[in-house]
Amino acid sequence: MFWKRRSKSFDNREYWIAGLSVTIGAGLGVGFTYFCDPDRGHARRKKVADRAVSLIAQGERLVEHKGKNILNRAEGMLNQARSLFHRQEDVPDEGALGARA
Repeated sequence: MFWKRRSKSFDNREYWIAGLSVTIGAGLGVGFTYFCDPDRGHARRKKVADRAVSLIAQGERLVEHKGKNILNRAEGMLNQARSLFHRQEDVPDEGALGARA
């Protein structure tokens, strides 16, 4: 009868937290065993390290590419705005056009 009284004191959140704790603990144990295996653990750790370095380099290239793209777009917009203001000065009058032809 003790378990019935005790089970009523637990609400759903406490069961959820207990289940999550067991799952996380089991996952950490499996991961530790997987990477600390005396036979293949070193190769597995090396593979994970190489993959992490590759992902970091890929992220750096992506950020660099996006940064250049944004700078080029901003420069294009600036040049377009400048051309709107300087366009009036570049238009020759009728006499100059006749002299060129």
